[in-house]
Amino acid sequence: MLGKKWKTYHSEIVDRIAKDTDLEKKWVDAVDEGKVPLINLIIGDLFGKKYINLRSYSLHLTRILKMIGKKGYAVIVGRGGNFILPDSLKIRIITDMDKRIKTIMEMKKVSQDKAIEMINSSDRKREQFIKQLFNHSTKNPYHFDVVIKTGDNITDDDAVSLIVKLAKKKFGL
Repeated sequence: MLGKKWKTYHSEIVDRIAKDTDLEKKWVDAVDEGKVPLINLIIGDLFGKKYINLRSYSLHLTRILKMIGKKGYAVIVGRGGNFILPDSLKIRIITDMDKRIKTIMEMKKVSQDKAIEMINSSDRKREQFIKQLFNHSTKNPYHFDVVIKTGDNITDDDAVSLIVKLAKKKFGL
C-alpha cells in the first residue's frame, strides 16, 4: 500500500546487533526478549560464550535504528523505535484480550490457558524491556502519535489503511 520501497524491520534488527557485536544470535535474543535478567548481564566470557550488557545493547540498537531511519521507507516493529526516532510516525496497535487469545490459540495451536500465559509473559517482557532501556511504559499513549484499537468495528485492514493514510500525510508521499 505504501509501495515497494518500504521494508519492515523486526527480527533483522536483532540479527544485525548479533553481527555487530560478534555474538551468537541467541545471546542477543536473550537480552531482546528479556529471557536473561538484564541487570545480571555482563560483557565477558562464561563457558566460552560472550554476553552483551544493557548499555552495549542499547547503543547498538540506537545506532541500527537511526541508520534504518536515515535510509527511510521503513516500518520498525517494536524495539522502542518510537523513543529512538522522534520524527517517525509512532503507532501502537492494540486489541481486546479475547481476540488476542483466540489469535494465539489458532496460530500456535495451544489451549486457552496456554495462550493467556503466552500473552501475559510477552506483555511483561515487552514492558520490562521498554522500562529498562527507556524508563517508560509501553502503555502510555503519549509516546505514540496514534493508538489504534482493532476489534469488531476496526479490522486489521482498516488499521493498515489508516496507517498508510497517516504516513502519506506526515511524509508527503
